[in-house]
Parts: sequence; C-alpha cells; structure tokens
Amino acid sequence: MQYAILQRGEKKEKPLIVVAASSPYDFATDTSIGTYMCTYDFTETALMSLVNVLYGEIAPSGTLPGSISQREKSSQSKQHWLVESFNEERDAAALDDLIKVVVDATSPGQKSELSGATSNSFLLRQNDILEMHFVVRNSTTQALYGFCSTYFFKTTGTGVLGALFVDPTRRKISIGHALYNRAIRSLVQREGVKRFQLGSRLPSIFLGVPSGHSAERKRLRQWFANLGCE
Repeated sequence: MQYAILQRGEKKEKPLIVVAASSPYDFATDTSIGTYMCTYDFTETALMSLVNVLYGEIAPSGTLPGSISQREKSSQSKQHWLVESFNEERDAAALDDLIKVVVDATSPGQKSELSGATSNSFLLRQNDILEMHFVVRNSTTQALYGFCSTYFFKTTGTGVLGALFVDPTRRKISIGHALYNRAIRSLVQREGVKRFQLGSRLPSIFLGVPSGHSAERKRLRQWFANLGCE
C-alpha cells in the first residue's frame, strides 16, 4: 500500500526508502525514488549498519562509485601543490611542451599570447633584473602542470608577475593559486621593492591580462581580483 490510513480516516503517504543490498546501481536512475540507500553487500555487518541508519543512530555518507560529491569537489579545488623553483636544465623541455598544450587549446579564431614563445622567451639574463620562476610539476614524468615567471627591476623597485599559465586539463584545482601565492611571497622579499605589477613589456609576452577575448578577459580579471589584485 502506498498510503497509511490514519485514525481519523485520512490517508497519508507512507515514507519509502529503497535499499540496494548488492549492486548500488539497481535503482540509481529511478527518479521516482526519494530516498535511496546502498549497503554494497548483504553481510550481517552491512545489514546491522543499515538498521542503525534507519533508526537514526548512524548518519549515512558516501557516494555512488564513479560519482563525486560536492564536498569532494570542494576538497579537490582546495588541494595543496608543491611549488618549485624553475630549473632550466630540468624543466626547459617540459615548459616547451606546456606552452604547446596551452596554445593548442586556444579557441578557434583566437591567437594565444604564447604563440611563438618558448621556454627561453622567459629568461632575460640581465644583471639589473632579478628573475625567479616557479613550476608545479609531476616529479615522476617531469611534466609541468603550471608555470609562473617573476622579475624584479632593481632600478625602479618594481616587482613583476610576468606570466602565469596552467595546463588546460588541470585547471580549477588550485595550481594557479599556488603559483601566484609563491610568486608574490618571492617578490615581497626583494630588498627595495616599491610596487607590484601584473604583466610586463620585458619580456613582451604578457602585457597584463590578455584582452583578445572579452569573456576570457573578464574571467581573468575576476580571478586576479579575488586574489587581491586591483
């Protein structure tokens, strides 16, 4: 029966909980089911736990295999990354590969600011400019997930975040945040620093937030604004 008869003769819909005691996918796609629980097996321990959940003694948790909960998504987006100093001998080839991946992922009809750039493009090698660059990398495969360049112009006391880009397949998992935070800490420690600047004419790769696409420019401006850049 779908309804219970109350003492006054009124009908009240019965609460229904569907339990999958084996495959969690038995009724997973049935939208008519309001509450769906999975024990994943029918051992005594699993069924006793089910009873405790039904009586409110245990709070159920977990997700179907292959799915990601909002909590897990949030956790993924806040994961911490090891940021290392760029080593030309170790990372140059991997940076060339990363640049190519970013350029290839550019939307049709648009030109990437990295078009024509190589790992050597970011190395100024000038005595009056202190440069420090950072990477997030896979220490096993040596692949770079993200890169950030910084420069300190001693004559003007200007600290510059010259470029920051991440493998398009690995965005939204805090790699960019980790690189940005490490870069700013490095620039703050420079003796004589007076101001900070996003983008630079030297090297002339990023003059600031790219302006080739209005929607992308708006997104990037908001991203940097959220990090404290005005």
